[in-house]
Amino acid sequence: MKTKCSFLRMMLLTLIVLLISTPVLAQPIPRKNKMPDIPQDLRPEWGDNWCAPTAVGNSFVWLAKEYPWLDPLVKAGGNGVPLSGEDVVNVLGRLYMETDPATGTHDANTLKGKIEYIKMHGLQDKIIVETMAKPSKEWIKEQIDKGQDVEVGLTYLALDANNGTWRPIGGHVETRGNIPGEGVGGHIISLSGIIDPYESESDTDYILKFTDPGRDDLTGDYGCIAHEQYLFTDAAGIDIPCTESTYNVIFEPDFYGAGKGAYLLNGYQGPGDFGRGEERILRTEIDIAWSESPIPEPATLMLLACGGLALLRKRK
Repeated sequence: MKTKCSFLRMMLLTLIVLLISTPVLAQPIPRKNKMPDIPQDLRPEWGDNWCAPTAVGNSFVWLAKEYPWLDPLVKAGGNGVPLSGEDVVNVLGRLYMETDPATGTHDANTLKGKIEYIKMHGLQDKIIVETMAKPSKEWIKEQIDKGQDVEVGLTYLALDANNGTWRPIGGHVETRGNIPGEGVGGHIISLSGIIDPYESESDTDYILKFTDPGRDDLTGDYGCIAHEQYLFTDAAGIDIPCTESTYNVIFEPDFYGAGKGAYLLNGYQGPGDFGRGEERILRTEIDIAWSESPIPEPATLMLLACGGLALLRKRK
């Protein structure tokens, strides 16, 4: 009988560990900290296209504050002196993402740089990086609900009056001299939440909450609507004034032609382009996303599992 009970306890322990570590959760994990909003023009040498390292830097600073075992993200080499958010952004852009102040960061370098930074700070076994092209509402909500961090890549598009098609025009700064649709780049933001007022399964009618490193004031050059302002204290004890924006996301199934849909961040592209009853001539597509999944420390898993066994003994 004793052997049988020991076996049952071991099975329960295994089940609890699996349940704790599984990525599928019934209830969203509440977020204790705000997403910082370090601006991409904080240093003159970053130029106008430092959004990738800034968005990822914002996310890393948040992860380190949200999950104590990820504190090496904001320490030099993972175990050195504390880094400010500005330092993290600078190191990411210069050493890991090969960011060019004039042209920005390639998507491939964004992903490669993130993974390399995590590895060089000794966290390759504690963070999983995922990538999703054309991320759906379901995927984004799943990442946010799991307490993960998400950065979203945006592409700005303009309506071609000659043929009625949409062509990429880049990010914060329109490209000059490029062939339309080639090498025009985009922009990256850090998500802080998702709002689904209708609780529907549809890809339409939901809202993204995010901080945008390209903004340098409450209204912003691109028509941003900040609904909240707060101070965030980073790892070095520096207060960062932050804002958070919300935008409705719509899915247009035939945006690029029959059956070629796109997820669009509605009303993001500049004052005067929306809210006046005019035909839209600029749109913003959500074309890629990256998430960082923090893996709980083994000690945390065992503590929770032992708690479950204690409850079982008490129940007996």
